[in-house]
Amino acid sequence: MNINIADREKFIPTTNGNDKSDSPIVFNIRFLTCEEQTEMDYFQYSFGSGKSGPVKIKIDNKYIFSRAVESIENLKAGDKLIDTAEKFLATRGPKWMSDMIAEVSLHVKNAMEIDEKN
Repeated sequence: MNINIADREKFIPTTNGNDKSDSPIVFNIRFLTCEEQTEMDYFQYSFGSGKSGPVKIKIDNKYIFSRAVESIENLKAGDKLIDTAEKFLATRGPKWMSDMIAEVSLHVKNAMEIDEKN
């Protein structure tokens, strides 16, 4: 079997109108390795009324974001350049920044699922 998939891409999230900005925030992402993909999902158990509830598979957005984002373009917080995933995650910012983490992570996850179908 020959697998032909992309390794990297530039992604411009739509959160907070970013995609319509004159200078949008751009995430240079790489797609996760097989090993990393096994770490991105985790099980969450729900319990209620003394009975076992359903098991839900949750996605670890922070994990995906921190592994997939290689660099960030066009983002400053005050005079501080935010050019890595670590700096982005450590920045005190508005709610849309956490929404952007989820959007980038979901994009990476969905892109890997498309690869499976090809």
